[in-house]
Amino acid sequence: MRYLKPHFYDKFVCTAGDCPDTCCAGWQIMIDEDSLKKYKNVQGEFGKRLHGSVNWEEECFCQNERRCAFLNDENLCDLYKALGPDALCDTCRLYPRHTEEFEGLRELSLSLSCPEAAKIILSCREPVRFLEEETDEEDDFDEFDFMMFSRLEDTRDVLFSVLQDRNLPLTLRMAACEQLAERYQICMEEGREFEIDDLLKECERHHREGTLREFISESLSEKGVDAASFHQWEWQKEELQVLYGLERLRPEWDQVLDGAEKRLY
Repeated sequence: MRYLKPHFYDKFVCTAGDCPDTCCAGWQIMIDEDSLKKYKNVQGEFGKRLHGSVNWEEECFCQNERRCAFLNDENLCDLYKALGPDALCDTCRLYPRHTEEFEGLRELSLSLSCPEAAKIILSCREPVRFLEEETDEEDDFDEFDFMMFSRLEDTRDVLFSVLQDRNLPLTLRMAACEQLAERYQICMEEGREFEIDDLLKECERHHREGTLREFISESLSEKGVDAASFHQWEWQKEELQVLYGLERLRPEWDQVLDGAEKRLY
């Protein structure tokens, strides 16, 4: 089994009570089967509290005013304090670490929804490097579309190559990657997977020759959009509507989005 992770992955350490936010409020915290079995066997006074603080039907912790039942006034976990780190369920033990599983490969990352992880990721000034490790673990995938996975990996390599070229303006890199990703998606949806290799070669050629603006224009033209009259504002307008359509866990986000809309228009 291969493990792939960004070079800053192991820098993460939870700041617990010093965190400006908390990951124990605002959403359901789901509990894995092994932890549920463990919790059922906890005895004594804390066991009574634990049994009454789990929604056994939904398999998650109960909440008080959208805060986990074990989150105390110092934003620390009473379950952790009473039973130690081994008592944490998989969700609490792993977050904000995230794993994507593929045949023979596990890709590790940190979630931007955690303030400390976001600080590590967004303050990293050097290009991201990906570190690889290998273990003797066996894989248990029954079905795996290796051809699709291979195309996704090749496409991501091109995206990373463009994004990490700091000789180019950030807006140009973002626009080129956005167009490449959308054209890839259209090829998949329309059953034209055989065109993806040529699409990647086209983007790589434009990148190599310093003509990514032409690649963006050609991509827009292919969708019937007049590149001369199309501005970044059009994208931003569409993206803002996507954000408005997402669930907002805190009312402050309404103010953030309204401020973004005011700035945009």
